[in-house]
Amino acid sequence: METVGLIVFYFVIAIALLSLPFGIPGTVILWLDALIYGALTRFERISGNLVFGLLALTIVAEVADNLMSAAGAKKYGTSKKGIVASLVGGLIGALSGSHVAPLLGAIGLTMGPVGAVVCVMIGPVMGAFAGAFVGVVLVELVQGKDRQAAVRAGLGAMLGRFAGIVLKLALAVVMVVLLHRALTA
Repeated sequence: METVGLIVFYFVIAIALLSLPFGIPGTVILWLDALIYGALTRFERISGNLVFGLLALTIVAEVADNLMSAAGAKKYGTSKKGIVASLVGGLIGALSGSHVAPLLGAIGLTMGPVGAVVCVMIGPVMGAFAGAFVGVVLVELVQGKDRQAAVRAGLGAMLGRFAGIVLKLALAVVMVVLLHRALTA
């Protein structure tokens, strides 16, 4: 039974990590996974202290992601409506990009299982960034900005989002390493 629990635990970790580029709070999923696994095992391997430490990392990751996204957008002149358009456009782009994921996954299979997973992620991730950019540019143009200012705002929103995702991914990797070390100690 313990083996099944570990398989589910690591499967949820994989889902959490894969969700990060799409703006889904993967660090929250990681923390909940650790909390549930810890509670089910009476905190034998994953201690209460580790769970609290992971909660702190989760809060830092989520807040920093949003602050970096907003800072990048603001620095390049994105309006509040543009920031909302970035989020909506990113979601639409990710969903649109997922339509090419099976094709990219099939191509990636020639590089093995890891290649397939990486290639499957390319479509939705690129779609999310493209959708965020297009969403901001369209909203800024509608609000009367000239084309150059709208494109600059779109790039700023996209760069801020990228920086936030990279930071959140780095903190998520730290969380996974801490969890793995606790389980294998």
